[in-house]
Amino acid sequence: MDYFNIKQPWNDDIMLLPLTNSNRNNLHNRESINKGKNQEDDDFDIDDDEEIPLYNKTNNEMENFEVNGDNDFELEHAKYDDFSTIDWLRDIMSEKTGKKKQINRNSLNQYIKSIIDASQSWIIVLFIGILAGIVAAFVAISAAWLSDIKTGYCPSNWYLNRRFCCLKVEDKVNHSCSRWVNWSQVFFNNPDHGFFNWIVYVFFAALFAAASSYLVVHVAPYSAMSGVAEIKTILGGFIIKQFLGAKTLIVKCISLPLALGSGLILGKEGSMVHIACCIGNILTKYFSRYKKNEARKREIYSAACAAGISVAFGAPIGGVLFSLEEMSSYFPVKTMWRSFFCSFVAVFVLQFMNPFRGKTVLFQATYDRDWHFFEVISFLIIGVFGGIFGSLFIRLNIRAQAYRRSTFLKYVRIAEATFMAFITSVISYFVIYMRMDESELLEVLFKECEEGDHYGLCQRSKRIVILLLITMIGKAFFTILTYGVSVPGGVFIPSMTIGACFGRVLGIILQHIQQAYPSFPLFNSCHPDKMCITSGMYALLGAMATLGGVTRMTISIVVIMFELTGTLNYIVPCMISLMTAKFVGDAFGKGGIDHMIIRLRNYPYLDQKEEYFIGKKAKDIMTLKDDLITIKSTDATIGYLKRILNENEYQGYPIIDKEEYVTGYITRSDLKTGLERNLLVNDNAKCRFGDLKNVSSSSNSLGSREHSNEVRNVDFRPFFDATPISVDENVTAEFIIDLFKKLGSRCIIVVRHDKLRGIITKKDILKNIEELDSEYFDSIIGIHRRNQETNGDKSYTLRDALRILKIFKK
Repeated sequence: MDYFNIKQPWNDDIMLLPLTNSNRNNLHNRESINKGKNQEDDDFDIDDDEEIPLYNKTNNEMENFEVNGDNDFELEHAKYDDFSTIDWLRDIMSEKTGKKKQINRNSLNQYIKSIIDASQSWIIVLFIGILAGIVAAFVAISAAWLSDIKTGYCPSNWYLNRRFCCLKVEDKVNHSCSRWVNWSQVFFNNPDHGFFNWIVYVFFAALFAAASSYLVVHVAPYSAMSGVAEIKTILGGFIIKQFLGAKTLIVKCISLPLALGSGLILGKEGSMVHIACCIGNILTKYFSRYKKNEARKREIYSAACAAGISVAFGAPIGGVLFSLEEMSSYFPVKTMWRSFFCSFVAVFVLQFMNPFRGKTVLFQATYDRDWHFFEVISFLIIGVFGGIFGSLFIRLNIRAQAYRRSTFLKYVRIAEATFMAFITSVISYFVIYMRMDESELLEVLFKECEEGDHYGLCQRSKRIVILLLITMIGKAFFTILTYGVSVPGGVFIPSMTIGACFGRVLGIILQHIQQAYPSFPLFNSCHPDKMCITSGMYALLGAMATLGGVTRMTISIVVIMFELTGTLNYIVPCMISLMTAKFVGDAFGKGGIDHMIIRLRNYPYLDQKEEYFIGKKAKDIMTLKDDLITIKSTDATIGYLKRILNENEYQGYPIIDKEEYVTGYITRSDLKTGLERNLLVNDNAKCRFGDLKNVSSSSNSLGSREHSNEVRNVDFRPFFDATPISVDENVTAEFIIDLFKKLGSRCIIVVRHDKLRGIITKKDILKNIEELDSEYFDSIIGIHRRNQETNGDKSYTLRDALRILKIFKK
């Protein structure tokens, strides 16, 4: 991808991200704010279901202030900026405030409105499921047709792929089909002209890859790769505008089948998660409850993630667990129910569309033989392989991505994708298992020999073992190089295919040993006249182990594979292999491929599942007060606020009084909104934040809009946070991390005896966390990062990696 001439979302001198709404339980300054509250609120209790009063007003105080032309006070907040962090507390409390207002208005209209509001989430997830199922069927059918068109076409029905063209007429032994015509037969009436068929195969592969990459580079750059790392970051509370937009959705739906059809070693599963989230984001724009509430949008995104995996694997329960285990930072029980409903609808629609002849996924398999205790050693071997391969894959792929970003390859993205497809197709054409579509190969590897000889896999020969090993090594090599080029696609299916090849080889070898030495004591539990080793199940275990090694997922993979096989007999082997892969992988370094991509691009993502120990105090990691720009609550003028917006790029400003006690916090976007509401006000007008008891009615009258040049006071209370989260400077960093995790804060104010000492943002926390494993991560990135830093090239640092998301904007 391209990283040049792009303005950074932030730079070294800017220490503040757009920061927080407040800890509503931190009420150290609420007494003065609420001094004038009405008698009807005297017994107000703060709980999760009630509106928290940021302040109350008396008639004497408010008669001198004009808030947007209305004396009724309502909080106003600007939209979040691109590449900013959301305030979970603010958004959640905003919704609760709206609910309470509806409850207090006991009318039939409000009751009907509350029912409509409650039904919005179910309507959204219903349509997400329907559309995700339709898109999944389209992607599966079009990718299969594009993949098969490289070898020939169906004269009777050109729009059919080979599977459907040869339905019920294909020779199961020789895999020949009279209805399917290859290109040498079309042009030369000679079906055995292998060289010409190879040329056409390579040409179409390069053409499809070039078309896919062109759409990504020039139309929708956010559609590149799988998008899972970015979605995890978005679900963690980060704003990446247009990443889930309509243009990204359309381009990804078109370019994904092209990339898969080109033969690039990529999968569609991660991309289906991105597509489903795009659908969810577009739908939320038409529902009032979710349109302006970013926290609630993320509940919809969680359900969309579940639907995306469900249609990819045909596993609705596994999809829900995937969203819970791998993706979501905030996953309440109601989101789980919506996710399950969304997954069910998506899988139902996919099966109704019938792209896999009645099955919910192409490589669905069943096994009826039980496993034997002596096979536990084999299960452990598969798990060890999965963990080692996962760690090696992550290390090499991240290094390849780092190299790609620091060399000339970032300028030739379309050529790179085309070249990768060319090389892959040139080599893959001569190995039947490499030439096959990824999902079709998994289907073949998972099947048992009782169902027929699938492309020679049931032959007891060294040739098959060698071909499978060549396929495993070749696909591993090309996946490492391909994942990261400017086309859509993920690594779920490729990593499963690699593991399935290894598992099938191990199963064939063990099966051969058992049949050669049936009287060996280890095989006493095997029946002499029946097949003892289920080699297809070994392929399934291998697929699970490598997927777990690459992603470091556990529970969701077990459930997905259970839904694929439909049997409980192999749950224990699945758990043995998967947990072994997890332990072995973590021994080489924690974090799956998406986690390392997040680190590489320096997204502000705080993993909820990880426990961090920094060993510092708040005063050691905070940005000092002297490095901040503060706003005096009693002396600020409109002109001063305009100047601080124009002269710096800080994303938030603490508000203090004359004695430097903290009275609030205002983000840059909210401050800008407040000034835009008062464009006609004189620059010398005082801005009030908080208590208005010192404002006299005679000297501070606002006047009318027609007399806007008169000096007057402007009320900024609707725009700032009167109760930001604050901690003492001596609290531990671990406590602060828990606050960021559990409260979803954008910043935390550091005080000493209630006086401002500094501020801590999520960025400050992440910088210190990175130091804990910087040696391991630097070893992954390798010499490319160090060389650039040595040469003085500051464009390639972890902090600047968000440029990836903006590279095609020019």
